[in-house]
Amino acid sequence: MIGNKCDLENRKISTEQGMEFAETYSMKYLETSAKTALNVNEAFITMTKDIISLNSEKDKAIKKGKIKFNK
Repeated sequence: MIGNKCDLENRKISTEQGMEFAETYSMKYLETSAKTALNVNEAFITMTKDIISLNSEKDKAIKKGKIKFNK
């Protein structure tokens, strides 16, 4: 989960609220700022790595017959 506008002091959602929500649903949490570019690259890199990892795990499960794949 990505929280934006972390450069603002008076945000609608605090860092703590974002972290708590993400933890409740077993998600990673990053905060970004488009204004300052803080963590923007890191957010894309993190999401890309996670997507690649999930696809790799899915491919392994398909090859082991744990997941049936219908075309």
